[in-house]
Amino acid sequence: MKKFISGIILYGTEKNKNSFDFNHIYILHDLAQPSAERIIQLENLSNKDTYKKTYNDLFGLTLSKNYSLNEALWTCSNLFANSPQRLTIKRIFIFTCNDRPHGTNIILERQAKQRAKDLNDVGIQVEVFPILTETIKKFDYKKFFQDILMLSDDELELRNNQSPTGRLNELLKLVYSKEHKKRAYCTVPLSLGKTSDGTSLQLSVSVYNMVNILLFYNNQQ
Repeated sequence: MKKFISGIILYGTEKNKNSFDFNHIYILHDLAQPSAERIIQLENLSNKDTYKKTYNDLFGLTLSKNYSLNEALWTCSNLFANSPQRLTIKRIFIFTCNDRPHGTNIILERQAKQRAKDLNDVGIQVEVFPILTETIKKFDYKKFFQDILMLSDDELELRNNQSPTGRLNELLKLVYSKEHKKRAYCTVPLSLGKTSDGTSLQLSVSVYNMVNILLFYNNQQ
């Protein structure tokens, strides 16, 4: 049995909403199980007829490039740390069309790479899902994200030869393909009674707390 908890954070936004008051980082959803209210909000944000006004009201009108991915990852880590529940699987999914988020700013790049390493050391997985747009046709992991994901040269070649997707249904397949078994949070024994010959029927159910934070790059192209 799996219990899914998720949160959503945007970085590169004009407005900010987070406990550290980091600029250009907006926590849309804290860690919690999916609810009808959250689903309705996401549906409104994805409505092609009204999303621009809804989006701008929440996050601001302009795209900021003065964000820090290190601070965005730190915000994710803080959500995990402050969760009242014991979390067995902790993952950060980064959705972005920008393969070099800090350009030539070496300091910000180093900070983000070190933060990703620190997360890996404490068992928090980071994964990247490239999103192509009408103007962005290629995503090159070597520019930056090879170090974030700690990819070997062979893994890098494989990633760069894969076809990144901007289609939601293909993206969902990629997300689901990341599911894999981990150590159970607990095991619950269940008794189903006895058979006609007196044999006890018993089984056990493993419980997993699977927690994902979706980290979205704010791109309004």
